[in-house]
Amino acid sequence: MQGCENGVGGNRNYTCKFLVKTDTVLDYIAENSEKILLVATFSTLTHIQLLAPKYPNIYFTCFESFVPDNLPNNTQGISFAEEELGFMAGALAGSVSTTKVVGIVAGLPYGALTRFAYGFLKGVKYICSQCQVLGRWVPDPNWNNVTLAVAQVDEYISKSCDVIFGAAGAMGSSAIKYAASKQKFVIGVDADEYNTTFADHSDPSSEYILTSAIKKFPVVVSIIISNAIHGKFKSGNSIFGYYNNAE
Repeated sequence: MQGCENGVGGNRNYTCKFLVKTDTVLDYIAENSEKILLVATFSTLTHIQLLAPKYPNIYFTCFESFVPDNLPNNTQGISFAEEELGFMAGALAGSVSTTKVVGIVAGLPYGALTRFAYGFLKGVKYICSQCQVLGRWVPDPNWNNVTLAVAQVDEYISKSCDVIFGAAGAMGSSAIKYAASKQKFVIGVDADEYNTTFADHSDPSSEYILTSAIKKFPVVVSIIISNAIHGKFKSGNSIFGYYNNAE
């Protein structure tokens, strides 16, 4: 919401609203709006491909997505350079590890997570060429699968892993919380997990979280909305990263 409000900049012709994503909600908004920017997740891309041609006066933005070239110019895909964040997380892990074994819990092998994993591997090796990096994809689309997260952490710990990067959303959060309870250092993602997953230091294991790899969504949302309001909506695909203060 902060990014939306900054992008609107006091323009009373626009109102910021946060809505839980469902295809039905997207249909309702599109049918009852004259001009609105929809900010959605990659999971809505298929549905937005159907809506965009039907509502040419509405701007559609999909985060963590690459929109096809055949979509009309009222659509854009926004991605982040997760490999940059992954690299920094890996460099930190490689510098902290005493066992020279680190790991990543990355969930499914799709765009953003593969970039996180690639960057993490490169970052670790840049700092600690002799370090071993543990990681495997989890064939389960359930981002909240705590059982799989715990099992993966147990596997890593059994191989002397002492730093774990949780890059898989809620599953990653479960993984680092469990790993920290086992006195292993951890790195969070997407939000400051010291304040969220570890409840702002009220969790005793919070001393084991090193940092979190955070994308600056409010910065990007502000840019997108401001551009749309001022007739500068950029169709196609854009990538945000460190160079434009988005990470």
